[in-house]
Amino acid sequence: NPLNNKDKHLWLTDLFQGLSKATAKNDNDNWSKMEYLKVSLEEVQINFRSFNLLDDHVHFC
Repeated sequence: NPLNNKDKHLWLTDLFQGLSKATAKNDNDNWSKMEYLKVSLEEVQINFRSFNLLDDHVHFC
């Protein structure tokens, strides 16, 4: 359990589509163009599992 507490839950939210495009004219939009930042839910779960952080108290939404 990543929290070492069976009474707590960890809720993770993400679009799994990389970073959003810049919304202001003066903002740099380079980060939203980096394809390596786009990962699937499955890949995130695999990474959590590889660090022994995935259990019934971790929720993805």
